[in-house]
Amino acid sequence: MRKLILFLIASTTAMCMAQANAPTLKFKTLSVGTDGGIQLILLYQGKPPADPKPYIDAANWTIEWQTGDSGSPTRVSVVGRPVFAHEHLTLQLAADNPGEALPALADAKAKQWRALLRAPGISMVLISNTPIVTRTGTSCDGSTAESRFFCPPGAGAAAPDLSFSGSFLAGGGTNPLYQFQVKGGLLFPKRLPGVPMDIGVTTDIEINQNEQPPIHRTTFDPDSISAAFVLQNHADFETSPLEGMRFQLNLPEGEFSHSDPSSNIIAAGLATFDFRSWQQRRRDQTTGLNTTGSIYFTMYPLLGVETGRNLNRPSMVESIPVDLSRYKGIFRGYAGADAKLGYSTDKGKTDTFAITGTYRVRFPAIDEPFFATEHQVTTIAMTTKARHWVETDLSYSLPTFQYLALSAIYQYGELPPFFSFVDHKLTLGFKLQAMQMKGKGRHNDEALTRLIP
Repeated sequence: MRKLILFLIASTTAMCMAQANAPTLKFKTLSVGTDGGIQLILLYQGKPPADPKPYIDAANWTIEWQTGDSGSPTRVSVVGRPVFAHEHLTLQLAADNPGEALPALADAKAKQWRALLRAPGISMVLISNTPIVTRTGTSCDGSTAESRFFCPPGAGAAAPDLSFSGSFLAGGGTNPLYQFQVKGGLLFPKRLPGVPMDIGVTTDIEINQNEQPPIHRTTFDPDSISAAFVLQNHADFETSPLEGMRFQLNLPEGEFSHSDPSSNIIAAGLATFDFRSWQQRRRDQTTGLNTTGSIYFTMYPLLGVETGRNLNRPSMVESIPVDLSRYKGIFRGYAGADAKLGYSTDKGKTDTFAITGTYRVRFPAIDEPFFATEHQVTTIAMTTKARHWVETDLSYSLPTFQYLALSAIYQYGELPPFFSFVDHKLTLGFKLQAMQMKGKGRHNDEALTRLIP
């Protein structure tokens, strides 16, 4: 009798532990079949479970479908026994209970479907699909088969692919002062034959950033222009906190200044670490599960080197004689990060409000010009001192036209080629902005296709 009791206790304990530790089947995708009715086909990873009972019990499944993001969910039932075959689990659907309804067979693949599994001893599983779109034309919300070439910025990228911002100042005793900033990075739709990398161009133009009123003549003098022909590739990681890495070669890259005539030709090698975005989680009232909210945060650190040569250098800067005869070779370490805290609508597709931060630091190994201004007196020295650049952009996108945003841009630091100093500057104005959504080489992920500025 004692042995029987011990055996029952041991058996019960083993069964409970096996149930508690039963591995949850990892589902990868959900698709819709319409062969003799409507089926949900769940592709899973690995081998079928040793104990399939939780998965083939129709009572454990809750199935809903809806039309678009704003439609109301409609529930349906799983009939018969779900079937495991060829790394797929197939659920046959029907509307057998009050309040249930199936969509028309021809429209089933265009609906959004959600399958929820609740069973004792395994973790709750929720899997949904990406509907097959049938609308013609182009869009930015995924409602058509083809995307627009440019769309408003959204979650997943630290800054727009293209932006144009500006400000205007007028007052007594001064001519109008215009200040502009243009940034861009675009990938070509196709790779060149024999080139195993995506190809693109980048540019960053700062105009009249150092001008202060009063001014006696309105001009448009670029303080800093950089432009590069770019080769880029990606390494994507599925299970790491690091979503992927971008490797970029700028061959060649030019740095120019018109206000203090100077130009450099350089080559750069850069690597960006693309960490997965953090997104707010909120509870779905229908399922009780946590789903993605509207607030998100992204951060992409980068490292690299720049090397090249100075092409021309001025003898006078701001009416100050300078000796730059030793300014020839260029070799710099390069580091920084891009980050964004945003509030988005349409499930992360479009930003409403965003704070974007950019930090860059260059570490010259060879002496380069360095500007310092104290008490309105400018001095210039040749040194290897680190050059820092900080830029913060607070923007609010207009609801009726989200390519246009009200912006407040703060800048501080030094920009190449001549590292003129920008001292705690705040610009209020408007900004035109867009993300490239079409023609992105091999990838369609926003974060992994943005060029490194």
